[in-house]
Amino acid sequence: MRLLFITSAYEPGRDGVGDYVRRLGEKCQMAGHECAVLALNDKFVSQKIETDSQGFQLMRLPVSTNRAQKNTAAKEFVDFFRPDWISLQFVSYGYDKNGITSDLYFILKKVLPFSAILQVTFHELWIGTEKGHQLKPFLIGQAQKFFIMRILKKFKPKFVCATTEVFCFMLSQNGIKSHFLPTFSNIQKIGNTSKFDYQSFVGKTLPREEALFLVFFGSINPNWNHRPLFEYLLAQQQKTGKKIVIFSVGVLGKGEGIWEEISNANSNNLTFVKLGPKTDEEIAVLFKECDFGLTGYPEIVYEKSGAIAAMIDNGLKVILSNNTVQQPGFQRKLNDPSILILDEISQNSIVDYMAKMEPNDLLMKVSEEFLTQFEK
Repeated sequence: MRLLFITSAYEPGRDGVGDYVRRLGEKCQMAGHECAVLALNDKFVSQKIETDSQGFQLMRLPVSTNRAQKNTAAKEFVDFFRPDWISLQFVSYGYDKNGITSDLYFILKKVLPFSAILQVTFHELWIGTEKGHQLKPFLIGQAQKFFIMRILKKFKPKFVCATTEVFCFMLSQNGIKSHFLPTFSNIQKIGNTSKFDYQSFVGKTLPREEALFLVFFGSINPNWNHRPLFEYLLAQQQKTGKKIVIFSVGVLGKGEGIWEEISNANSNNLTFVKLGPKTDEEIAVLFKECDFGLTGYPEIVYEKSGAIAAMIDNGLKVILSNNTVQQPGFQRKLNDPSILILDEISQNSIVDYMAKMEPNDLLMKVSEEFLTQFEK
């Protein structure tokens, strides 16, 4: 089949959903399908780009392009490619700073051909319905929801996917049936035999068996309350006698401030190592050496984090410690042994969970499930 992905941006390594589309599209091509990508609101380019990229026909339209120009350029691209299916990879904040997708709705009205069949994957949904929500997020969320439901009712996708179980729940509450399709790793799968030279960062006097290595990958949620996790880690260092070393790898972005706050507050007791951006292979080698992954990502939507998926794919168990967001009526039966909930392990020794998981390949599983939905 001829499959067109529509997303907001497509900058390798800098746009999570763009990377998702690129890697999923590669798997679809390997399965014998022809793919193209249309990025409708790309903040990483200043002018229209139309090219072949890794075997894809690709068009990227900058944010500065007005709606009429987008309509014309996008329609020409879609008509030229003649897709059998269109996969809308929906990320609301990729189109508007408040996540209100009115422009997207009107562009789709002009661009989508009658002959193509639509599929939608939700990477983001509306906000403001969680427990204890405030008025402003609620009002913004209702505007977001209005245009999401309008898109679904107008274009009637043949099937809908969502990257978290709570999104599936929220859609079902509004009469929309969806298929749970989690995000996969945002780094390439690496088969490596290299070893991480940790002594360059922590010194040669620390035997590996006397240390625990933990790692943050990518950005850290700046609103995360990190104190409970670090109280637990400090207690575990004292209890186990193992020196705890915490690495940060990748681009911290908005997490720079909280990394500095955490490391400054705990540097007398724990060792912090900031590695910065690294290649996929270097990151995989680091993960192989580490004992646990750490994140400030909200527990309720952890499945949509490519960073968490990358750590799990490389055999790490990941400790979740941000449960501040709760969705009324939603209950999850978590049966993933790769996920450790801080509240559930806080009375136990961290070494009880030391056994590594087998490396995973979630990309392969997700791509197969994705294509199976088309066959149905």
